[in-house]
Amino acid sequence: MLRIFIKIAFLLHSLGMHGLNAEKPLYTVDCNGGVSYYSGGLYNVECRSIINGVEKHYHCSKEDCWNDYHQWIPFTRCQLDKSPNKDFSNQQCSQYNYLGSKAKGYSCTNPGDKKYVCPNYSPDFLLALRCEHCRAGNW
Repeated sequence: MLRIFIKIAFLLHSLGMHGLNAEKPLYTVDCNGGVSYYSGGLYNVECRSIINGVEKHYHCSKEDCWNDYHQWIPFTRCQLDKSPNKDFSNQQCSQYNYLGSKAKGYSCTNPGDKKYVCPNYSPDFLLALRCEHCRAGNW
């Protein structure tokens, strides 16, 4: 009787593990709401997509996120964040985040890890990084 119980328990455990590891769908996403990097694991990019006011979040791999053969997007008329210098500059933003409809713009971090604010942009008209092989998630 004990052997039967052990076999059934092992079978149920195996089925449960298989269900947990089942492949989830993969998505190709335009990250027009934002891109942030984090360390660890295969999925090291947090991608935010905003379409018709609906926000969705995805986990992607940095190696699969591109815009015209670059891993950054161009922004114009950006200002250095938290600086008295209010001059405008063009930036290549590798990480960016939509600040909301009231702020009407994006925060931007360039590959040199300098932070900027780039006003007058919205998700509807942003030439965003496109990430492939992403999984749906929250952040």
